[in-house]
Amino acid sequence: MNNGYMIKIAQTQSEIESIRNYSDRVFKNDGVTISGIDNTDLSADTKIFYAIKENKDASLNEIWGTIRYTMDSEKGLPFENDSFLRAHTPGKNPNDWHPIKGTEHYINADSLRSGRPDNHKLVNYGMLAIDIKHRVAARLYEVLMKLCVVHSIKKGAGHAIITVNHAIEKTMEKFGFARFLPERLYAPGIGNYIVVMTADLTSDFFSRIDLKLPQSVSVFTGSEVFRIFPRHKKICSQGDRLEKKVFLIVSGSVRVEVSTSLERKRIALIGPGEIFGEMALIDNLPRSADVICNHRHVILQELTNLNETIISQTPKIFFEFASMLSQRIRTLNKKVKTSASFTPEKCGLLPLPESLTNFIRQQEPKEFLKSELICRQGDHGDGMYLVNKGKIAISIELPDGSDLLIGMAEAGSLVGEMALLQGEHRSATMTACEVVTAIEIKKADLSNLISSDWRVGHFLLRTIINKLRLTDKMIASSIMIRPNLENDFKQKLLSIPDHENFIDAFHDIFGGMDTYESKTVYDINWICDELGLSAKSVTPWFGQLQKQDVISIDSETGAICVLDSMQLGRQELLYDLTA
Repeated sequence: MNNGYMIKIAQTQSEIESIRNYSDRVFKNDGVTISGIDNTDLSADTKIFYAIKENKDASLNEIWGTIRYTMDSEKGLPFENDSFLRAHTPGKNPNDWHPIKGTEHYINADSLRSGRPDNHKLVNYGMLAIDIKHRVAARLYEVLMKLCVVHSIKKGAGHAIITVNHAIEKTMEKFGFARFLPERLYAPGIGNYIVVMTADLTSDFFSRIDLKLPQSVSVFTGSEVFRIFPRHKKICSQGDRLEKKVFLIVSGSVRVEVSTSLERKRIALIGPGEIFGEMALIDNLPRSADVICNHRHVILQELTNLNETIISQTPKIFFEFASMLSQRIRTLNKKVKTSASFTPEKCGLLPLPESLTNFIRQQEPKEFLKSELICRQGDHGDGMYLVNKGKIAISIELPDGSDLLIGMAEAGSLVGEMALLQGEHRSATMTACEVVTAIEIKKADLSNLISSDWRVGHFLLRTIINKLRLTDKMIASSIMIRPNLENDFKQKLLSIPDHENFIDAFHDIFGGMDTYESKTVYDINWICDELGLSAKSVTPWFGQLQKQDVISIDSETGAICVLDSMQLGRQELLYDLTA
Protein backbone atom coordinates (compact mmCIF):
# COMPACT_ATOMS: atom_id res chain seq x y z
CA MET A 1 0.00 0.00 0.00
CA ASN A 2 1.92 3.00 -1.29
CA ASN A 3 -0.36 5.77 -0.04
CA GLY A 4 -2.09 6.47 3.22
CA TYR A 5 -5.87 6.32 3.63
CA MET A 6 -8.25 7.93 6.04
CA ILE A 7 -11.35 5.92 6.99
CA LYS A 8 -14.27 7.83 8.49
CA ILE A 9 -17.79 7.05 9.60
CA ALA A 10 -20.35 9.19 7.78
CA GLN A 11 -21.99 11.67 10.16
CA THR A 12 -23.35 14.46 7.94
CA GLN A 13 -25.73 14.84 5.02
CA SER A 14 -22.90 16.08 2.78
CA GLU A 15 -20.93 12.89 3.49
CA ILE A 16 -23.96 10.78 2.54
CA GLU A 17 -24.28 12.76 -0.70
CA SER A 18 -20.61 12.15 -1.53
CA ILE A 19 -20.96 8.42 -0.86
CA ARG A 20 -24.11 8.24 -3.00
CA ASN A 21 -22.37 9.99 -5.93
CA TYR A 22 -19.35 7.72 -5.61
CA SER A 23 -21.46 4.55 -5.52
CA ASP A 24 -23.54 5.65 -8.50
CA ARG A 25 -20.37 6.29 -10.51
CA VAL A 26 -18.75 2.94 -9.66
CA PHE A 27 -21.89 0.90 -10.39
CA LYS A 28 -22.59 2.88 -13.56
CA ASN A 29 -19.16 1.88 -14.86
CA ASP A 30 -20.19 -1.73 -14.25
CA GLY A 31 -23.49 -1.23 -16.09
CA VAL A 32 -25.54 -1.50 -12.89
CA THR A 33 -28.01 0.94 -11.36
CA ILE A 34 -28.35 0.83 -7.58
CA SER A 35 -30.07 2.93 -4.97
CA GLY A 36 -30.60 2.75 -1.24
CA ILE A 37 -28.13 5.23 0.25
CA ASP A 38 -29.99 8.09 1.85
CA ASN A 39 -30.14 10.22 4.97
CA THR A 40 -31.66 7.37 7.00
CA ASP A 41 -28.12 5.96 7.01
CA LEU A 42 -27.24 8.61 9.59
CA SER A 43 -29.38 6.86 12.21
CA ALA A 44 -27.95 5.30 15.35
CA ASP A 45 -28.62 1.83 13.89
CA THR A 46 -26.51 2.36 10.76
CA LYS A 47 -22.86 3.19 10.20
CA ILE A 48 -21.19 3.75 6.83
CA PHE A 49 -17.41 3.50 6.68
CA TYR A 50 -15.77 5.21 3.74
CA ALA A 51 -12.11 5.36 2.73
CA ILE A 52 -10.38 8.46 1.36
CA LYS A 53 -7.02 8.26 -0.34
CA GLU A 54 -4.99 11.10 1.12
CA ASN A 55 -2.99 13.48 -1.04
CA LYS A 56 -0.96 16.59 -0.27
CA ASP A 57 -3.47 18.51 -2.38
CA ALA A 58 -6.67 18.20 -0.30
CA SER A 59 -8.77 19.00 -3.39
CA LEU A 60 -7.67 15.69 -4.91
CA ASN A 61 -8.83 13.61 -1.95
CA GLU A 62 -11.63 11.29 -3.04
CA ILE A 63 -13.56 8.27 -1.83
CA TRP A 64 -12.09 4.91 -2.87
CA GLY A 65 -14.34 2.48 -1.03
CA THR A 66 -17.43 2.22 1.19
CA ILE A 67 -19.10 -0.39 3.37
CA ARG A 68 -22.10 -0.26 5.70
CA TYR A 69 -23.55 -2.12 8.63
CA THR A 70 -27.10 -1.85 9.96
CA MET A 71 -28.11 -3.12 13.40
CA ASP A 72 -31.48 -4.85 13.60
CA SER A 73 -34.32 -2.67 14.92
CA GLU A 74 -38.10 -2.44 14.87
CA LYS A 75 -37.84 -1.42 11.20
CA GLY A 76 -36.08 -4.67 10.38
CA LEU A 77 -33.06 -5.02 8.12
CA PRO A 78 -32.72 -3.17 4.76
CA PHE A 79 -33.34 -6.14 2.46
CA GLU A 80 -36.47 -7.44 4.23
CA ASN A 81 -38.80 -5.04 2.39
CA ASP A 82 -37.40 -5.89 -1.04
CA SER A 83 -38.90 -8.43 -3.43
CA PHE A 84 -36.56 -10.94 -5.10
CA LEU A 85 -37.11 -13.54 -7.81
CA ARG A 86 -35.90 -17.08 -7.61
CA ALA A 87 -33.18 -17.74 -10.18
CA HIS A 88 -32.80 -20.55 -12.70
CA THR A 89 -29.06 -21.28 -12.99
CA PRO A 90 -28.55 -24.06 -15.56
CA GLY A 91 -24.75 -23.85 -15.53
CA LYS A 92 -21.68 -22.05 -14.30
CA ASN A 93 -21.94 -19.33 -16.93
CA PRO A 94 -23.94 -16.41 -15.40
CA ASN A 95 -25.03 -15.38 -18.90
CA ASP A 96 -27.21 -18.52 -19.01
CA TRP A 97 -28.99 -17.72 -15.75
CA HIS A 98 -32.37 -16.06 -15.70
CA PRO A 99 -34.97 -14.99 -13.12
CA ILE A 100 -38.17 -17.02 -12.92
CA LYS A 101 -41.19 -14.78 -13.28
CA GLY A 102 -43.95 -15.16 -10.73
CA THR A 103 -41.62 -16.43 -7.99
CA GLU A 104 -41.53 -13.29 -5.85
CA HIS A 105 -39.64 -13.99 -2.65
CA TYR A 106 -39.08 -11.99 0.54
CA ILE A 107 -36.13 -12.74 2.82
CA ASN A 108 -37.26 -13.46 6.37
CA ALA A 109 -34.61 -13.31 9.08
CA ASP A 110 -36.95 -14.25 11.95
CA SER A 111 -35.32 -17.65 12.39
CA LEU A 112 -32.03 -15.93 13.17
CA ARG A 113 -33.71 -13.51 15.55
CA SER A 114 -35.41 -16.26 17.52
CA GLY A 115 -32.27 -18.40 17.65
CA ARG A 116 -29.85 -15.93 19.19
CA PRO A 117 -29.37 -14.87 22.83
CA ASP A 118 -31.16 -11.69 23.90
CA ASN A 119 -27.90 -9.82 24.33
CA HIS A 120 -26.65 -10.70 20.83
CA LYS A 121 -27.93 -8.30 18.21
CA LEU A 122 -28.45 -9.20 14.55
CA VAL A 123 -26.52 -7.08 12.05
CA ASN A 124 -26.53 -6.69 8.26
CA TYR A 125 -23.41 -5.86 6.23
CA GLY A 126 -23.40 -4.35 2.77
CA MET A 127 -20.53 -3.41 0.45
CA LEU A 128 -21.90 -0.25 -1.12
CA ALA A 129 -19.11 0.25 -3.65
CA ILE A 130 -15.37 -0.17 -4.05
CA ASP A 131 -13.15 0.92 -6.90
CA ILE A 132 -11.29 -2.19 -8.10
CA LYS A 133 -9.16 -0.32 -10.62
CA HIS A 134 -6.16 0.10 -8.37
CA ARG A 135 -3.71 -2.37 -6.89
CA VAL A 136 -4.79 -2.00 -3.25
CA ALA A 137 -8.52 -2.56 -3.76
CA ALA A 138 -8.34 -6.01 -2.20
CA ARG A 139 -6.46 -4.75 0.84
CA LEU A 140 -8.80 -1.82 1.23
CA TYR A 141 -11.79 -4.18 1.09
CA GLU A 142 -10.14 -6.41 3.70
CA VAL A 143 -9.55 -3.47 6.04
CA LEU A 144 -13.04 -2.00 5.57
CA MET A 145 -14.68 -5.38 6.15
CA LYS A 146 -12.65 -6.16 9.26
CA LEU A 147 -13.19 -2.69 10.70
CA CYS A 148 -16.92 -2.93 10.03
CA VAL A 149 -17.15 -6.36 11.70
CA VAL A 150 -15.13 -5.41 14.78
CA HIS A 151 -16.98 -2.12 15.23
CA SER A 152 -20.39 -3.84 15.08
CA ILE A 153 -19.26 -6.58 17.49
CA LYS A 154 -18.29 -3.82 19.95
CA LYS A 155 -21.85 -2.53 19.59
CA GLY A 156 -23.23 -5.93 20.64
CA ALA A 157 -23.72 -7.76 17.33
CA GLY A 158 -23.60 -11.54 17.69
CA HIS A 159 -24.92 -12.80 14.35
CA ALA A 160 -24.58 -11.28 10.87
CA ILE A 161 -26.60 -11.68 7.69
CA ILE A 162 -25.49 -10.36 4.32
CA THR A 163 -26.90 -10.21 0.77
CA VAL A 164 -23.99 -10.21 -1.68
CA ASN A 165 -23.37 -10.42 -5.39
CA HIS A 166 -23.01 -14.08 -6.33
CA ALA A 167 -19.52 -13.39 -7.70
CA ILE A 168 -18.04 -12.78 -4.24
CA GLU A 169 -19.70 -15.69 -2.43
CA LYS A 170 -16.34 -17.50 -2.20
CA THR A 171 -14.75 -14.38 -0.79
CA MET A 172 -17.35 -14.11 1.97
CA GLU A 173 -16.81 -17.78 2.82
CA LYS A 174 -13.22 -16.82 3.62
CA PHE A 175 -14.65 -14.28 6.07
CA GLY A 176 -16.57 -17.03 7.87
CA PHE A 177 -19.96 -16.65 6.11
CA ALA A 178 -22.12 -19.55 4.89
CA ARG A 179 -25.34 -19.65 2.87
CA PHE A 180 -28.52 -18.82 4.75
CA LEU A 181 -30.78 -19.65 1.78
CA PRO A 182 -29.76 -22.55 -0.47
CA GLU A 183 -30.78 -20.95 -3.79
CA ARG A 184 -29.61 -17.87 -5.66
CA LEU A 185 -32.00 -14.96 -6.02
CA TYR A 186 -32.36 -12.26 -8.65
CA ALA A 187 -32.35 -8.69 -7.25
CA PRO A 188 -34.25 -6.33 -9.61
CA GLY A 189 -32.88 -3.31 -7.73
CA ILE A 190 -29.35 -4.01 -8.92
CA GLY A 191 -30.10 -6.17 -11.95
CA ASN A 192 -27.93 -9.02 -10.71
CA TYR A 193 -27.96 -12.32 -8.84
CA ILE A 194 -27.34 -12.51 -5.11
CA VAL A 195 -26.83 -15.06 -2.36
CA VAL A 196 -27.91 -14.62 1.26
CA MET A 197 -25.27 -15.60 3.82
CA THR A 198 -24.86 -15.58 7.61
CA ALA A 199 -22.04 -15.76 10.14
CA ASP A 200 -21.77 -16.34 13.89
CA LEU A 201 -19.73 -13.37 15.13
CA THR A 202 -19.08 -15.10 18.47
CA SER A 203 -17.16 -17.95 16.81
CA ASP A 204 -13.41 -18.55 17.19
CA PHE A 205 -12.89 -17.34 13.63
CA PHE A 206 -13.96 -13.79 14.42
CA SER A 207 -12.19 -13.77 17.77
CA ARG A 208 -8.92 -14.09 15.82
CA ILE A 209 -9.47 -10.99 13.69
CA ASP A 210 -6.42 -8.86 14.34
CA LEU A 211 -8.14 -5.57 15.11
CA LYS A 212 -8.63 -3.98 18.49
CA LEU A 213 -10.81 -1.04 19.49
CA PRO A 214 -11.20 0.40 23.00
CA GLN A 215 -13.70 -1.48 25.13
CA SER A 216 -15.76 1.70 25.27
CA VAL A 217 -15.39 3.56 21.97
CA SER A 218 -17.55 6.39 23.33
CA VAL A 219 -14.90 7.20 25.95
CA PHE A 220 -12.88 8.90 23.22
CA THR A 221 -15.31 11.57 22.07
CA GLY A 222 -15.32 12.28 18.33
CA SER A 223 -12.70 9.65 17.59
CA GLU A 224 -14.44 7.83 14.74
CA VAL A 225 -11.56 8.57 12.36
CA PHE A 226 -9.19 5.80 11.27
CA ARG A 227 -6.02 6.04 9.20
CA ILE A 228 -4.17 3.38 7.22
CA PHE A 229 -0.43 3.83 6.81
CA PRO A 230 2.01 1.69 4.79
CA ARG A 231 5.05 -0.07 6.22
CA HIS A 232 8.05 2.16 7.01
CA LYS A 233 5.90 5.31 7.00
CA LYS A 234 7.10 7.70 9.71
CA ILE A 235 4.08 9.01 11.62
CA CYS A 236 5.83 11.12 14.25
CA SER A 237 9.37 12.53 14.23
CA GLN A 238 11.61 13.03 17.23
CA GLY A 239 11.81 16.73 18.09
CA ASP A 240 8.58 17.73 16.31
CA ARG A 241 6.45 20.41 17.94
CA LEU A 242 3.77 20.55 15.24
CA GLU A 243 0.61 18.45 15.45
CA LYS A 244 -0.48 17.33 18.90
CA LYS A 245 -2.27 14.19 17.76
CA VAL A 246 -2.89 11.03 19.78
CA PHE A 247 -3.33 7.70 18.00
CA LEU A 248 -4.67 4.34 19.16
CA ILE A 249 -3.25 1.33 17.28
CA VAL A 250 -6.15 -0.69 15.90
CA SER A 251 -4.18 -3.20 13.83
CA GLY A 252 -0.50 -3.84 13.15
CA SER A 253 2.37 -2.41 15.13
CA VAL A 254 4.72 0.57 15.20
CA ARG A 255 8.31 0.77 16.34
CA VAL A 256 9.56 3.57 18.57
CA GLU A 257 13.11 4.69 17.86
CA VAL A 258 15.32 7.30 19.52
CA SER A 259 18.35 8.93 17.92
CA THR A 260 21.31 9.94 20.07
CA SER A 261 24.59 11.58 19.10
CA LEU A 262 26.18 8.16 18.75
CA GLU A 263 23.51 5.80 17.46
CA ARG A 264 19.88 5.06 16.76
CA LYS A 265 18.06 2.69 19.11
CA ARG A 266 14.70 1.02 19.14
CA ILE A 267 13.14 1.30 22.58
CA ALA A 268 9.75 -0.33 21.99
CA LEU A 269 7.47 -2.18 19.61
CA ILE A 270 3.82 -1.38 20.40
CA GLY A 271 0.71 -2.97 18.95
CA PRO A 272 -3.11 -3.15 18.98
CA GLY A 273 -4.85 -1.43 21.89
CA GLU A 274 -1.89 0.83 22.75
CA ILE A 275 -1.63 4.59 22.20
CA PHE A 276 1.18 6.92 21.19
CA GLY A 277 1.63 10.66 20.76
CA GLU A 278 0.13 11.39 24.16
CA MET A 279 3.25 12.71 25.89
CA ALA A 280 3.68 15.80 23.69
CA LEU A 281 -0.05 16.48 24.11
CA ILE A 282 0.16 16.65 27.90
CA ASP A 283 3.52 18.23 28.71
CA ASN A 284 3.93 20.47 25.65
CA LEU A 285 7.46 19.22 24.99
CA PRO A 286 8.82 18.07 21.60
CA ARG A 287 8.18 14.52 20.41
CA SER A 288 10.56 12.25 22.29
CA ALA A 289 10.97 9.61 19.55
CA ASP A 290 10.28 8.59 15.98
CA VAL A 291 7.22 6.38 15.49
CA ILE A 292 7.41 4.24 12.33
CA CYS A 293 4.91 1.78 10.84
CA ASN A 294 6.09 -1.79 11.16
CA HIS A 295 3.42 -3.73 9.21
CA ARG A 296 2.23 -4.05 5.63
CA HIS A 297 -0.51 -1.70 6.70
CA VAL A 298 -1.11 -0.21 10.14
CA ILE A 299 -4.58 0.99 11.13
CA LEU A 300 -4.73 3.82 13.63
CA GLN A 301 -7.70 5.42 15.33
CA GLU A 302 -7.15 9.16 15.54
CA LEU A 303 -8.36 10.49 18.87
CA THR A 304 -9.32 13.81 17.34
CA ASN A 305 -11.15 15.58 20.14
CA LEU A 306 -8.68 14.90 22.91
CA ASN A 307 -6.80 17.73 24.55
CA GLU A 308 -5.16 18.09 27.94
CA THR A 309 -8.17 19.86 29.49
CA ILE A 310 -10.76 17.31 28.31
CA ILE A 311 -8.60 14.42 29.52
CA SER A 312 -7.83 16.02 32.84
CA GLN A 313 -11.32 17.13 33.83
CA THR A 314 -13.36 14.07 32.80
CA PRO A 315 -12.78 11.20 35.27
CA LYS A 316 -13.92 8.46 32.86
CA ILE A 317 -11.59 9.62 30.09
CA PHE A 318 -8.82 10.40 32.58
CA PHE A 319 -8.76 6.90 34.10
CA GLU A 320 -8.90 5.22 30.66
CA PHE A 321 -6.09 7.40 29.35
CA ALA A 322 -3.93 7.18 32.46
CA SER A 323 -4.38 3.41 32.60
CA MET A 324 -2.92 3.08 29.10
CA LEU A 325 0.10 5.16 30.10
CA SER A 326 0.60 3.13 33.26
CA GLN A 327 0.48 -0.12 31.31
CA ARG A 328 3.26 1.18 29.06
CA ILE A 329 5.44 1.89 32.10
CA ARG A 330 4.70 -1.57 33.52
CA THR A 331 5.78 -3.17 30.24
CA LEU A 332 9.03 -1.21 30.13
CA ASN A 333 9.76 -1.95 33.78
CA LYS A 334 9.50 -5.67 33.07
CA LYS A 335 12.27 -5.27 30.52
CA VAL A 336 14.43 -3.42 33.02
CA LYS A 337 14.67 -6.74 34.87
CA THR A 338 16.84 -8.11 32.05
CA SER A 339 19.01 -5.02 31.69
CA ALA A 340 22.51 -4.29 32.78
CA SER A 341 22.95 -2.43 36.04
CA PHE A 342 22.29 1.28 35.94
CA THR A 343 21.98 4.26 38.25
CA PRO A 344 18.32 5.26 38.65
CA GLU A 345 17.47 8.89 38.01
CA LYS A 346 14.98 11.02 39.89
CA CYS A 347 11.87 12.47 38.28
CA GLY A 348 11.62 16.25 38.41
CA LEU A 349 8.98 17.42 40.89
CA LEU A 350 5.93 19.32 39.72
CA PRO A 351 4.09 22.04 41.69
CA LEU A 352 0.93 20.76 43.36
CA PRO A 353 -2.42 22.27 42.33
CA GLU A 354 -3.95 24.36 45.11
CA SER A 355 -7.03 22.12 45.39
CA LEU A 356 -4.81 19.07 45.90
CA THR A 357 -2.77 20.95 48.51
CA ASN A 358 -5.96 21.85 50.40
CA PHE A 359 -7.12 18.22 50.29
CA ILE A 360 -3.77 17.02 51.67
CA ARG A 361 -3.91 19.45 54.59
CA GLN A 362 -7.21 17.91 55.69
CA GLN A 363 -5.86 14.33 55.70
CA GLU A 364 -4.11 12.42 58.44
CA PRO A 365 -0.63 11.39 57.17
CA LYS A 366 0.66 7.85 57.50
CA GLU A 367 4.07 7.30 59.04
CA PHE A 368 6.55 4.57 58.06
CA LEU A 369 9.73 3.83 60.02
CA LYS A 370 13.15 3.36 58.45
CA SER A 371 13.33 0.06 56.46
CA GLU A 372 9.57 -0.44 56.87
CA LEU A 373 7.82 -2.05 53.92
CA ILE A 374 5.19 0.31 52.47
CA CYS A 375 3.90 -2.11 49.85
CA ARG A 376 5.19 -5.21 48.11
CA GLN A 377 5.28 -6.02 44.41
CA GLY A 378 2.17 -8.10 43.61
CA ASP A 379 0.03 -6.65 46.43
CA HIS A 380 -3.41 -5.28 45.57
CA GLY A 381 -3.39 -1.49 45.53
CA ASP A 382 -6.40 0.79 45.86
CA GLY A 383 -4.57 3.97 46.80
CA MET A 384 -1.54 6.08 45.90
CA TYR A 385 0.79 8.07 48.15
CA LEU A 386 2.01 11.63 48.04
CA VAL A 387 5.32 11.70 49.93
CA ASN A 388 5.40 14.49 52.52
CA LYS A 389 8.72 13.72 54.19
CA GLY A 390 11.58 11.25 53.74
CA LYS A 391 12.78 8.99 50.92
CA ILE A 392 11.29 5.82 49.48
CA ALA A 393 13.27 3.15 47.60
CA ILE A 394 11.41 1.63 44.65
CA SER A 395 12.59 -1.81 43.53
CA ILE A 396 11.46 -4.77 41.45
CA GLU A 397 12.10 -8.44 42.07
CA LEU A 398 14.33 -10.18 39.53
CA PRO A 399 13.80 -13.78 38.38
CA ASP A 400 16.59 -14.99 40.69
CA GLY A 401 14.80 -13.53 43.71
CA SER A 402 17.07 -10.52 44.19
CA ASP A 403 15.84 -6.93 44.16
CA LEU A 404 16.79 -4.28 41.59
CA LEU A 405 16.55 -0.64 42.63
CA ILE A 406 14.83 1.29 39.84
CA GLY A 407 14.08 4.61 41.49
CA MET A 408 13.92 6.86 44.53
CA ALA A 409 10.95 8.97 45.63
CA GLU A 410 11.46 12.06 47.78
CA ALA A 411 9.17 14.64 49.37
CA GLY A 412 6.70 15.93 46.78
CA SER A 413 6.77 12.69 44.76
CA LEU A 414 3.70 10.66 43.84
CA VAL A 415 4.03 6.86 44.09
CA GLY A 416 1.74 3.87 43.72
CA GLU A 417 -0.50 5.53 41.16
CA MET A 418 -0.29 2.76 38.55
CA ALA A 419 -2.06 0.12 40.65
CA LEU A 420 -4.73 2.68 41.57
CA LEU A 421 -5.34 3.68 37.94
CA GLN A 422 -5.41 0.16 36.52
CA GLY A 423 -7.04 -1.67 39.39
CA GLU A 424 -4.18 -4.14 39.28
CA HIS A 425 -1.45 -5.37 41.60
CA ARG A 426 1.55 -3.32 42.63
CA SER A 427 4.27 -3.41 39.97
CA ALA A 428 7.11 -2.64 42.40
CA THR A 429 8.10 -2.82 46.06
CA MET A 430 8.37 0.41 48.08
CA THR A 431 10.50 0.61 51.22
CA ALA A 432 11.13 3.59 53.54
CA CYS A 433 14.83 4.59 53.49
CA GLU A 434 14.25 6.75 56.56
CA VAL A 435 11.23 7.93 58.52
CA VAL A 436 8.59 8.69 55.89
CA THR A 437 5.26 10.46 56.16
CA ALA A 438 2.84 10.24 53.25
CA ILE A 439 -0.78 11.04 52.39
CA GLU A 440 -2.82 8.18 50.94
CA ILE A 441 -5.29 9.15 48.18
CA LYS A 442 -8.05 6.67 47.29
CA LYS A 443 -9.57 6.36 43.80
CA ALA A 444 -12.92 7.85 44.85
CA ASP A 445 -11.19 10.89 46.34
CA LEU A 446 -9.12 11.30 43.17
CA SER A 447 -12.22 11.14 40.96
CA ASN A 448 -13.91 13.87 43.03
CA LEU A 449 -10.80 16.06 42.89
CA ILE A 450 -10.56 15.73 39.10
CA SER A 451 -14.23 16.58 38.65
CA SER A 452 -13.85 19.77 40.67
CA ASP A 453 -10.46 20.89 39.32
CA TRP A 454 -9.00 19.65 36.01
CA ARG A 455 -5.52 20.74 37.12
CA VAL A 456 -5.41 17.74 39.49
CA GLY A 457 -5.82 15.34 36.57
CA HIS A 458 -3.31 17.29 34.54
CA PHE A 459 -0.80 17.15 37.42
CA LEU A 460 -1.15 13.39 37.68
CA LEU A 461 -0.86 12.84 33.91
CA ARG A 462 2.27 14.97 33.76
CA THR A 463 3.70 12.98 36.68
CA ILE A 464 3.09 9.69 34.83
CA ILE A 465 4.52 11.07 31.59
CA ASN A 466 7.63 12.30 33.42
CA LYS A 467 8.17 8.73 34.59
CA LEU A 468 7.56 7.40 31.09
CA ARG A 469 10.03 9.84 29.52
CA LEU A 470 12.58 8.96 32.20
CA THR A 471 12.15 5.23 31.56
CA ASP A 472 12.50 5.76 27.79
CA LYS A 473 15.66 7.81 28.35
CA MET A 474 17.11 5.19 30.67
CA ILE A 475 16.46 2.42 28.14
CA ALA A 476 17.81 4.39 25.19
CA SER A 477 20.99 5.37 27.02
CA SER A 478 21.82 2.03 28.66
CA ILE A 479 20.47 -0.92 26.72
CA MET A 480 18.88 -1.97 23.44
CA ILE A 481 15.46 -3.26 24.38
CA ARG A 482 12.46 -4.86 22.76
CA PRO A 483 9.42 -6.56 24.21
CA ASN A 484 9.43 -10.25 25.02
CA LEU A 485 8.38 -11.50 21.60
CA GLU A 486 7.75 -15.19 22.25
CA ASN A 487 3.95 -14.93 22.48
CA ASP A 488 3.71 -12.51 19.53
CA PHE A 489 5.90 -14.84 17.50
CA LYS A 490 3.64 -17.83 18.19
CA GLN A 491 0.45 -15.88 17.49
CA LYS A 492 1.87 -14.65 14.19
CA LEU A 493 2.61 -18.24 13.14
CA LEU A 494 -0.89 -19.36 14.15
CA SER A 495 -2.44 -16.51 12.13
CA ILE A 496 -0.89 -17.64 8.81
CA PRO A 497 -3.87 -19.85 7.74
CA ASP A 498 -6.31 -16.96 8.27
CA HIS A 499 -4.09 -14.60 6.30
CA GLU A 500 -3.82 -17.14 3.50
CA ASN A 501 -7.61 -17.51 3.41
CA PHE A 502 -8.07 -13.77 3.09
CA ILE A 503 -5.42 -13.44 0.38
CA ASP A 504 -6.89 -16.38 -1.58
CA ALA A 505 -10.30 -14.71 -1.39
CA PHE A 506 -9.01 -11.42 -2.76
CA HIS A 507 -7.18 -13.10 -5.60
CA ASP A 508 -10.43 -14.83 -6.55
CA ILE A 509 -11.68 -11.36 -7.47
CA PHE A 510 -8.62 -9.24 -8.15
CA GLY A 511 -5.96 -11.75 -9.14
CA GLY A 512 -6.66 -11.44 -12.87
CA MET A 513 -5.91 -7.73 -12.90
CA ASP A 514 -2.59 -6.68 -14.39
CA THR A 515 -2.14 -4.02 -11.72
CA TYR A 516 -2.69 -6.28 -8.72
CA GLU A 517 0.48 -7.36 -6.94
CA SER A 518 1.60 -10.97 -6.56
CA LYS A 519 0.57 -13.11 -3.62
CA THR A 520 2.26 -12.66 -0.29
CA VAL A 521 4.51 -15.56 0.73
CA TYR A 522 4.20 -16.26 4.44
CA ASP A 523 7.83 -17.04 5.05
CA ILE A 524 10.55 -16.09 7.54
CA ASN A 525 10.88 -12.63 5.99
CA TRP A 526 7.15 -11.98 6.47
CA ILE A 527 7.33 -13.00 10.15
CA CYS A 528 10.35 -10.75 10.66
CA ASP A 529 8.67 -7.78 8.99
CA GLU A 530 5.56 -8.23 11.12
CA LEU A 531 7.56 -8.33 14.36
CA GLY A 532 10.26 -5.83 13.39
CA LEU A 533 13.12 -8.33 13.74
CA SER A 534 16.04 -9.40 11.58
CA ALA A 535 15.95 -12.87 10.01
CA LYS A 536 19.20 -13.72 11.75
CA SER A 537 17.75 -13.05 15.20
CA VAL A 538 14.82 -15.49 14.87
CA THR A 539 16.64 -18.30 13.03
CA PRO A 540 17.15 -20.27 16.31
CA TRP A 541 13.38 -20.33 16.95
CA PHE A 542 12.58 -21.58 13.47
CA GLY A 543 15.30 -24.20 13.76
CA GLN A 544 13.95 -25.45 17.09
CA LEU A 545 10.35 -25.66 15.83
CA GLN A 546 11.37 -27.45 12.62
CA LYS A 547 13.50 -29.95 14.50
CA GLN A 548 10.55 -30.82 16.76
CA ASP A 549 8.10 -31.08 13.79
CA VAL A 550 5.98 -28.18 15.01
CA ILE A 551 6.36 -26.30 11.71
CA SER A 552 7.60 -27.04 8.21
CA ILE A 553 9.20 -24.67 5.71
CA ASP A 554 8.82 -25.28 1.97
CA SER A 555 12.28 -25.72 0.45
CA GLU A 556 11.34 -23.91 -2.78
CA THR A 557 9.04 -21.05 -1.75
CA GLY A 558 10.05 -20.66 1.89
CA ALA A 559 6.37 -20.75 2.93
CA ILE A 560 5.78 -21.73 6.57
CA CYS A 561 3.18 -24.30 7.61
CA VAL A 562 2.21 -24.96 11.25
CA LEU A 563 1.94 -28.73 11.66
CA ASP A 564 0.84 -28.86 15.30
CA SER A 565 -0.82 -25.71 16.64
CA MET A 566 -1.46 -27.20 20.09
CA GLN A 567 2.19 -28.15 20.49
CA LEU A 568 3.24 -24.68 19.31
CA GLY A 569 1.13 -23.10 22.07
CA ARG A 570 2.77 -25.31 24.71
CA GLN A 571 6.28 -25.10 23.30
CA GLU A 572 8.87 -23.29 25.42
CA LEU A 573 11.25 -21.50 23.08
CA LEU A 574 14.83 -21.92 24.21
CA TYR A 575 16.26 -18.62 23.04
CA ASP A 576 15.40 -15.25 24.59
CA LEU A 577 15.23 -12.58 21.89
CA THR A 578 14.95 -9.75 24.37
CA ALA A 579 17.92 -7.44 24.27
